[in-house]
Amino acid sequence: CHGNHLIRKPSDDMLGTGPDAVCVSCHEPGSAGFVAAQQMRASIERVKTGVTRAEGVVAQAAALGMDTTDAEFALHEAAAQLTQARTYVHAFSASAIEPIAEEGVRDARQAGEQGRLAIHEFHFRRQGLWVTLAILLVLIGGLLVMIREHEPPRPPGKTPPPGGSP
Repeated sequence: CHGNHLIRKPSDDMLGTGPDAVCVSCHEPGSAGFVAAQQMRASIERVKTGVTRAEGVVAQAAALGMDTTDAEFALHEAAAQLTQARTYVHAFSASAIEPIAEEGVRDARQAGEQGRLAIHEFHFRRQGLWVTLAILLVLIGGLLVMIREHEPPRPPGKTPPPGGSP
């Protein structure tokens, strides 16, 4: 039915006390229903904000080529909690939505932290690569010096034959 017969598609804008909210058609400002609508909308928005932030961090870590499997799983869990919180709106109780929203915020926070750790690990690996490269260059330089020191001395005036040593 949604989208047909003048029935609007549901959106988060329909919840709360904003201009498109359906709650304000029955609940006066300051009433228990009005306050509950504000609280439910705030809970939904907290989860949405957490998921959006975590998605950005996880996407950045993935773009760096890091393994983001655990972070993506936590992000999926947060999105599932957002969906469940939206479903519990029909319970018309802010206290029913709050624990679900808190779990969603916690999952989003976990996903973001895992993404940040992956980005930190990327930078740590990059620094490690440069340090390893510097050590290898020092070792190669040392080997070249040792090889030159152990070459037999050439007699003065003699040039080595082409393509070989004397």
